[in-house]
Amino acid sequence: MKFLLSFIFAAFAMVMLLPSNAYAQEFLLQKPVVELQNAEFSAPRQANSFYPKDNQDTHIHLGVPTQYQNQVAKQGNVFVTYIAIKENKVNLGNLKRCNTGYFDLKTFPEKANQTTKKQFINVLNSLDLLVDGCR
Repeated sequence: MKFLLSFIFAAFAMVMLLPSNAYAQEFLLQKPVVELQNAEFSAPRQANSFYPKDNQDTHIHLGVPTQYQNQVAKQGNVFVTYIAIKENKVNLGNLKRCNTGYFDLKTFPEKANQTTKKQFINVLNSLDLLVDGCR
């Protein structure tokens, strides 16, 4: 019993002493800015990037900060923290981010026009951002 209590205390102390982001680094996706631009996303500004870059009414909106939860992205990269879908000036919703950092294809907004949905999924797949269901 004494050993068990010592073990529990040691484990608790270890967890409390670790930095809060010790486990977070492997759960965020980083993408090179060049890769986003090659996929026709806008250059990241104020932690945002859009596809297509010229359409304010219907687009994919990526959250792309260079710093997130006390982490700094590699030089030339950004983190991808969220994916939001907008169609005909209406925000349809965000894709769920899995604990792996990827985004769940199954959470793509159902209200989206099928042509738009197919195009947007193809673009997001080209950037290797999607998985078919979180694990």
